[in-house]
Amino acid sequence: MKRVWLGLAFYSVLGCAQEVPTATDLASAYVKALGGADKLKGVTSKVMTGTLTNTDEGSTSKMTVRAKAPNRYSIFVALSDEEALQTVFAGDAGWTVDPDSGVRPMNKADIAAASTDYDFYRPLHLADIYPEMGSPRKATLGTATAWVVEAKPVVGEPEKLWFDAASGLLIAREYQRMTLEDGIVAYQERFEDYKAVEGVQVPFTVRRATPDYELIYRFESVQFNAPVEDSAFAKPVLPSAR
Repeated sequence: MKRVWLGLAFYSVLGCAQEVPTATDLASAYVKALGGADKLKGVTSKVMTGTLTNTDEGSTSKMTVRAKAPNRYSIFVALSDEEALQTVFAGDAGWTVDPDSGVRPMNKADIAAASTDYDFYRPLHLADIYPEMGSPRKATLGTATAWVVEAKPVVGEPEKLWFDAASGLLIAREYQRMTLEDGIVAYQERFEDYKAVEGVQVPFTVRRATPDYELIYRFESVQFNAPVEDSAFAKPVLPSAR
């Protein structure tokens, strides 16, 4: 079974008179479009359930995502009654689980990426995550007109962030990850079907595409400030080892 990176990072009108906004304008408009900084800060945990479709395997499985401020994250994908895929990040350590290779700790590069991908308040911290952001350019993504920004993270290769020119929402992200099996893999994430949950806009469909396959996350339920125990982010234990 191909090992896949499951983690999922969590992601108005601009309101400025400039014909071409700055990257700072776009980041501010994005926060406003999501519901505003106060609304975002009022959420300290999330529980999201739905399905994950893997086009490489032609499978659709139930999944549960749990996240907790400031940077704790877990996703559990039930392949069957006995087998599951998991990614867990506990702030300074993380693990991935699949039926073939068992529990595998994240390496330093994985942890560095996860620390920003799973920043619970990522939309509020874009300037810190990407200290170098280029001048926006206008482009088309599907039927949407977007402002595209090349953004250099503190660690890693430059990424591209696509902000919808009409709503201000983030609609796509392009980046690279190093994997043991395939080397450098290019990803494009698409954020679709935004809906308001307690005043905060949430993409209920996220598509993560590589040149070889696509993972489609479809959320059916999103709960804010639900109780999430720290044990949800402990190192996974395989059923056979219990």
